[in-house]
Amino acid sequence: MLKSYPNHPQQLYHLLNFQADHPVTFTRNSTASPVIPSASTTKILGPTPHYTALTVLDPIKLHTIPISVSDLCDQASNLWFDTYKLRVNPAKHHPSNPSLTASKPLPKPAPPHKLELLFRDNRSFAEVLKSTKSQMVRDERRIVQYDSTDEDKEWLNRSLVGKILPNVDVATLKETILKSVDKAVSFRFLGASQVLITFEDQLASTKEQQNARSMLNSFLSNLRQWEARICAYDRFAWISIFGLPMEGWNKNCIDILLQSWGNIIGYDTSCVSQGSISGIRVLIKTTKLEPLHDQVLLKLDEIHVEVSLTEIKGKFTPSLTTVKHSMDV
Repeated sequence: MLKSYPNHPQQLYHLLNFQADHPVTFTRNSTASPVIPSASTTKILGPTPHYTALTVLDPIKLHTIPISVSDLCDQASNLWFDTYKLRVNPAKHHPSNPSLTASKPLPKPAPPHKLELLFRDNRSFAEVLKSTKSQMVRDERRIVQYDSTDEDKEWLNRSLVGKILPNVDVATLKETILKSVDKAVSFRFLGASQVLITFEDQLASTKEQQNARSMLNSFLSNLRQWEARICAYDRFAWISIFGLPMEGWNKNCIDILLQSWGNIIGYDTSCVSQGSISGIRVLIKTTKLEPLHDQVLLKLDEIHVEVSLTEIKGKFTPSLTTVKHSMDV
């Protein structure tokens, strides 16, 4: 490899201990190898430290001199081409090949240990990585089977299912439908968003569904005949709110408090009256099945207020007939 050293003295050393009476010349062309120049712009390697121009007519004659490889490399590494110095790297061109010696036979590798998989679940690879559990949990739910009969589905086959429209008064919805719809004999809330209306026979339910002027269209959407696998997907929940200042007794503030649980349907009229003011009881529809309770730190007008939210259960649950759809009294 030729490497340039700027501003280095332009000197040449004896190549491989040749005699002084056999001068070796090199051109100043940095891209050329040692050749016999034809011009006078040459440098001469001689016994004196000064340089003299010389025109060489005969080619260089190199004599074979016994020398070790290490000495040869040392001598060649001292050779300069103008400002480029020769670097000798024998290992790059002649890698050493160590002699092959007989070695002891390697022992046979031990057979790999086979893991026994007890079961396989339905989780994806990403879900397994995100799981915080160290061991997979077995699904120990009981599997039961039941085949429904025609008697089980008789009253369902003469029933209609519909979704409650927004702003419908759920407190009077049952009474209104049973009084106004012909041959309707039963009304049930199917969760908090749907209703199930049963008629005297299947013909009456089909006729009411096809009636474009039916009063049911004023309260319900997606009115259809009952079919298998229809079920409730949400529920009613009464929430008791304590610690809320009076300036927060409005739908916007209460909606912020309960927005993570569900949507507000109405309020209990027994706690929204002129004669008595106590904690607020709010009716919501929610998809959460667990009991609802929370302690909230509400920032109201730059003041922090602690508010308690608790679901009402048991005999203290207000009736749907007491629902009021406005905070106005």
